Amino acid sequence: MDKKQLYIVMGVSVLFLLGIIGYRWLFGDKKDAEGNKAPVTATGTQKEAGKTSDGKTVVKAKEPTASPSKKRPGAKGPTIGVVRAISDDDLRVEGVTDLALVRKRFGWALDRSKKKAAIRLLDHAVSLAATDAQLVELGRVACDHGFEKSAKRAAARLIAAPDIKAFYQAYLDGLCAVTAKKAPLAATHLRTAMRKAKSDLQRGRVLTVRCRLAVDAKQIPAAIVPCKGAMAKGGDGPAMYQAARLEVLVNDKSPKAVMLLDRVLRLDRTQVAAARELSALQVRLGLGKKAALTLTTTASALAKAGRHYGALALFRRVSILAPKSVTGPLGAARALRALGNNDAAEKQYGRAGDLAKGNVVLRVELATLLQKKSVLSAVRVLEDAQQIDPSSQLVREALGRVRSLLSVKQPTRYRQRITRVEGKLLKLNFTTWGGTPRDVILKAKKYREFAKGVSKRGKKGTEQQVNLVRTWDAYWYPLRLDFDGSSFKVPPFPRRHPRPTWQYQSWDRLRWDGKKFVLHRGKGSHVVKRRGKQVFGYRWPVVYPGMAPAQVVIERIYEVDPDNSYAWDMEVRVVNRSATKQSVNMRVLIPSVDAEKENRSFFNPVSLKKEAVCMVGDKVFMRTLSSIRGSGKGCMGCDASTCACRRTPSKQPTFTGKVRWIGIDEMYFLLAVAMDVKKDVTCRLSDDDHASAKGKLKAKAVLMSSVLFKDEKLPHKGSVATWRFKVYSGPKISDELSKVRLGNMNPKLEESIDYGLFWFIGQPMIWMMKQIQKVVGNWGIAIILLTILIKLLTAPLTMKQMRSMKGMADLKPEIDKLKEECGEDKQRFQQEMWALYKSHKINPLSGCLPMVLQMPIYIAWYQALMVSVDLYRAPLFGWIGDLTKPDVAFHIAGHGIPILPVLMGATMFLQQRMTPTTADNPQAKMMMYMMPAMFTFFMLFLPSGLTLYILTNTVLTMVHQWYMNHSD
Repeated sequence: MDKKQLYIVMGVSVLFLLGIIGYRWLFGDKKDAEGNKAPVTATGTQKEAGKTSDGKTVVKAKEPTASPSKKRPGAKGPTIGVVRAISDDDLRVEGVTDLALVRKRFGWALDRSKKKAAIRLLDHAVSLAATDAQLVELGRVACDHGFEKSAKRAAARLIAAPDIKAFYQAYLDGLCAVTAKKAPLAATHLRTAMRKAKSDLQRGRVLTVRCRLAVDAKQIPAAIVPCKGAMAKGGDGPAMYQAARLEVLVNDKSPKAVMLLDRVLRLDRTQVAAARELSALQVRLGLGKKAALTLTTTASALAKAGRHYGALALFRRVSILAPKSVTGPLGAARALRALGNNDAAEKQYGRAGDLAKGNVVLRVELATLLQKKSVLSAVRVLEDAQQIDPSSQLVREALGRVRSLLSVKQPTRYRQRITRVEGKLLKLNFTTWGGTPRDVILKAKKYREFAKGVSKRGKKGTEQQVNLVRTWDAYWYPLRLDFDGSSFKVPPFPRRHPRPTWQYQSWDRLRWDGKKFVLHRGKGSHVVKRRGKQVFGYRWPVVYPGMAPAQVVIERIYEVDPDNSYAWDMEVRVVNRSATKQSVNMRVLIPSVDAEKENRSFFNPVSLKKEAVCMVGDKVFMRTLSSIRGSGKGCMGCDASTCACRRTPSKQPTFTGKVRWIGIDEMYFLLAVAMDVKKDVTCRLSDDDHASAKGKLKAKAVLMSSVLFKDEKLPHKGSVATWRFKVYSGPKISDELSKVRLGNMNPKLEESIDYGLFWFIGQPMIWMMKQIQKVVGNWGIAIILLTILIKLLTAPLTMKQMRSMKGMADLKPEIDKLKEECGEDKQRFQQEMWALYKSHKINPLSGCLPMVLQMPIYIAWYQALMVSVDLYRAPLFGWIGDLTKPDVAFHIAGHGIPILPVLMGATMFLQQRMTPTTADNPQAKMMMYMMPAMFTFFMLFLPSGLTLYILTNTVLTMVHQWYMNHSD
């Protein structure tokens, strides 16, 4: 063989040898303790290579998991992945034959501190292990976690040679004894294992355990030799970790320990103990950012493996080490979300959002979390993210997905929280849907009513306490605020079927903490007593975690004393939170359901229709729903509470000036808002055509009274616009209304009582009736006594009238004689008749004039009785339990049988029989029967209090007539 051929053979041999070395280096050909090659397992859909404790390379099956989120440009640190939460079904062992999957579930059980499930899974893994290397590794894991019985099962299943099996049994017994902190027993087992060790790898394992035993006892001299031997003979992850611990004991700032721990984590990212040790060491070296990165890396690896409890603990530690980094709270939020703790996750997302205000990815994740609880909340967060980055494709896609959820189901409403304030006079329920009152219930027993038509809290035809909130939907709750025309946007309060949007005016609750109002998001009431009143508040907008701050903040503050007053305070504040100038146009609205069809007539003068009222300056303006829609045809051309009304409906809808109050007038009750304004504002009396949104409310609509405050300026950040109001919600008792004050201003709410054209007469009469009632204790008797008093005061006029009628009746024969003498000459007859009157000193007009003078008194008393809430549900005696209702003693065949109207008709008939008349007999007979019958028919529909008044007046007139007939 020549030299050239020799070189060729040598080159081929070298290449062949290099190929073998490369093959073995890539795929591994190290033998196990028994001298056999460790097989490559290939179960599962995806393989993951890893080393055992003795350096063997084993390919483990990897369970498919959710892909981690992609790294954003410029992001620092590892990617934080999110996988689903682990349930109890994921810890079962039945039917699972994949060893890698069982090992992973074992890790999940340890992470969730489910010891029994972990032991069950580990025993199942021991039964599935096919090689001695797998059994040794499972035995080591069992000892590390104190599962000695599982370790013994693994050792018992070894199929190696007897001497090798004896080594591993002694090795595992020693390792378990070290974990159990039984140092003497551990030393004995480890000596036995060292004697039986046949290779450097086995000796390195024993030395690693000895090193750990000495380090745990902090015996530095005793630990040096075994630790160095473990590194020299084994050099695997456990040996490096124990060597690093020894370095830390010698020097708590050892750079060598940092290097060793870093190598341990490179071999296995899920080594929590090594990560904690390394981060603590880095903190001592002044490397806080590197410490946070170390923990983040390990926490991310745990999260990818489904070990979310461990990841959560590390991410919380990251938040402490790097408080200004978004990594800690974001990782904690994702871990909590995977564990199903959405409330805690929402708070962590809020912290992350505060640290990264322009991060739209965080908002997308928060929206994904919120949509399980409230789809509308998720849409709101995504719309906010879209304002931050309008070009973000990620936000557009997420917003499209969430809006598609709204399109296929009923929009989610925010949870309504009710605040209850109850006293002797009022029961108020306020709601976070707009921060408005949902119920205003009068508690006095007499203020009860029958629910008619649409009544929010009662069924039609049922009796209930009077509730001044008359609506079927939250959109028409009273005291609603509207900010149309302002420089900022406040979402409108949607109607019954809102368009799919987040814009539902839900408000946060505020609680007084002794110095200021703070958010109250926990359970329980946010009502606090201050200066004898119950104080609470609401704030808009509801701030969701991760949201950019709002331009303005709107607050409502209420102070209520429901024990002593029907009036309560409301304050509205608008605070500028932006750096730019803001302008505010605020409107306060009081809507109420009403029937367009008038239910009052000549035969039913008591109207329960509502009136939208507004007092500007010293004048009260009023409109009813029928007058707004042009269909009002009231008695005497007046569409108001009664026929003899003082106020007539205004033709124009708006009034500008010094507005004192606005409200909804209900004949006997008033819901009004008084204000003290320094400049002219505008009130509006109108209707709302959207009332019949559900299609059920034919002839029903909403009457609305509102006031608009325009062009309030907020020039800089922190500037505040404040409005103070006094709300009256109760019966129209003049004493209660006149007591209402707003600061030093008297809003004159008593002007809401319409005493009619002759109010200057009716008001004193009502005052007198109240004084009499205080003495006698019964409103019916007070009416009777006051009627007697009025009769006595008007007796001179009545007497003059009766004498004139009696004198004319006495002249009837002479008048009949003159009529025969004059025949067809009517002019002569009139002259002779007036001469006859003059000769007898009789003035025919003197009979009519006293009646004309008494008419204002009768009309004023009639009107005053009609509007007096004091008679509401006030009994007389027996069957008369309500003086404001028609008299019905009992029913026969479904028809009410009255008593007072019949008595009044009978007394009126007797009065007609006793009254002197100059009419012919046919006319006298007709009037004698028709007048009592007609008035009896009228009284069937009038309030029994008014019937009682007319009956008493008729009886007194009859007595007076009898006296006059027998006095001469």
